[in-house]
Amino acid sequence: MKVLVATKETQGRRANDFCFAGINDLVRMPIECSSGYIDDPCGCHRSWTSTLNNKYTTTCKVIEDAAMTPEKLCAALAGGSGAQPEEMRAAAAYLSEVAGRFAVGTIIERRGKEFAERVAGVYGRGQRLGAVLRHLKSKRARI
Repeated sequence: MKVLVATKETQGRRANDFCFAGINDLVRMPIECSSGYIDDPCGCHRSWTSTLNNKYTTTCKVIEDAAMTPEKLCAALAGGSGAQPEEMRAAAAYLSEVAGRFAVGTIIERRGKEFAERVAGVYGRGQRLGAVLRHLKSKRARI
């Protein structure tokens, strides 16, 4: 099963990147504040949350986990309690669907409700920003 895990790969491509989550921790969508914007200091509109320590990262990687099942993913999202309310099943299905949009090994960034593959280079520094944005738009996966 494809899952999303925290990674430091491609960190620093954006000036406001961060990774406090453990490498290879399963990630989930964070709780977002009701105000704010994608590049605000809070970071909740552009990050993922570790299921192990609730710390955040702006990048995750798609991996294939042969031992992972939808039930195990639900349990991880529920904090390991084993509880699998409908909300956890829906969250697990959504994360599985997002991971399924990308090839194994792809580094993904989240920009609000959009997910995109990270490309090489430092965004907006010494590159033609338009070319980077066109590339991201062609790779973008929408909710």
